[in-house]
Amino acid sequence: MYSVSREFARNCQTPMLVLPDDTAAHAYQVAIDVASLAPKAEITVYPWKDPPELKARTVNRVRTLLEVASTRDCGPLV
Repeated sequence: MYSVSREFARNCQTPMLVLPDDTAAHAYQVAIDVASLAPKAEITVYPWKDPPELKARTVNRVRTLLEVASTRDCGPLV
């Protein structure tokens, strides 16, 4: 992982939605690791950008996560 330790991810109680990618800045394996470690993480399918229907479904999941988080005291979203 790049900016936090595995221990931090393991203990992070903030809900998060992991959108795997496979670029130098967003390596696929890092996304899998974060989703596996963080107890309140959800993960989307990869690739999530194509086809357009799948991208729309992913955007809706992001909206749902934000709506749910705004009604709870979840702390900052990651």
